[in-house]
Amino acid sequence: MTRNEYGKGSVTKRGDKYLAQLYLGRDPVTGKHRYTSKTFTAKDKARDWLRDEQAKRRPVETAETVAAILDAWLTHQRHRHEVLDKISESTLTWYESAVKVHLRDTIGTMAADEVTSADIARVLTDRMKRGGPKGRPLGKSSIRRLSIVLRAAFKYAVGEGWLARSPADQIELPKMETTKSEERVWPIADVRRFLDATAGTDYGVLWRVLAVTGLRRGEALGLTWAGVVFADIGDSSVNVTRAYTVLKGRPVWSEPKTDKSRRRVPIDTATATMLEAVRDRQREAFGPDWSDTFPVFSRPDLVPFHPNEVTRTFQRTARELGLPAIGPHGLRHSVATELGEQGVPLTVVSKLLGHSSTRVTGDVYSHVFDETAGAAVSRVAKAIDGA
Repeated sequence: MTRNEYGKGSVTKRGDKYLAQLYLGRDPVTGKHRYTSKTFTAKDKARDWLRDEQAKRRPVETAETVAAILDAWLTHQRHRHEVLDKISESTLTWYESAVKVHLRDTIGTMAADEVTSADIARVLTDRMKRGGPKGRPLGKSSIRRLSIVLRAAFKYAVGEGWLARSPADQIELPKMETTKSEERVWPIADVRRFLDATAGTDYGVLWRVLAVTGLRRGEALGLTWAGVVFADIGDSSVNVTRAYTVLKGRPVWSEPKTDKSRRRVPIDTATATMLEAVRDRQREAFGPDWSDTFPVFSRPDLVPFHPNEVTRTFQRTARELGLPAIGPHGLRHSVATELGEQGVPLTVVSKLLGHSSTRVTGDVYSHVFDETAGAAVSRVAKAIDGA
């Protein structure tokens, strides 16, 4: 039978019984024809069962190709974002881009019930070697994410009854590369030089906050004055409750990445003083219209700094100063590295950075904490030896 015969069935008399059989197409992994069947003592019961199975498994037009499965899955993900608030807009945007740029015109053209794990592996390998439409090869992390999208989409198709089995289950995900944060940090001397050179500029206080707190770029841009605590109220700190980014030209305010990303981060007196000065200038500019809901880091019209412009400005300034190439996120790595080298416990660093677990912190900064652990052992040994 061919793909177009999917869902065809028959009732055949076998001795004193009736065999109801339904064709389910080819197995997407083995390529073998698949059937489901059941034997009955009465012909009408066999027909009733067959009609019920055909109704449950009837292929819909949206599932005849892999591209149709991907589109149906994307519709489901939009529902999860817009109605259920289960995924962020940035995640949804990545899903849409992965399908549009890398999957729809490649594996998407294949018949849904004929695609195999080998087909998927071939497409992913091609993307890794030759890249997408713009010809840039994809790294392992991007290939891993494409694999995850395919797994999720095929799992959705199985759940909808369009496929009996997912060919993506046979795909082995690329191993996540350990982040070489030591190659993307500045020593404190370079951080100090950068901050000194940018003091008094439009972005100077933002750089200071990133360098001192280790906040993510979007977390800092998402700060409002209501989330900044000054010494006249309590210990100076900033409260991370949301993040700001721009997607498809639209501003997007989102919840923190994880529960632990929602956190209070202490700030030092000098940083608090700088923030107070920014607040006071803003208050003076807006007078009685000023509100603590205004963003901390924004243009004069109160539109938060554009994330991409923040990164471009940072990188351009670093080049002009002759500093190693890192982005604003590199300041976050610099903070964590310095804390580790100062002997601050892993649990404290993890909490400060808002990581979901200490395992994440340890994986990213293992080189720092390995060295710190070595120093700790040396101190214990010296204490034991009375040195």
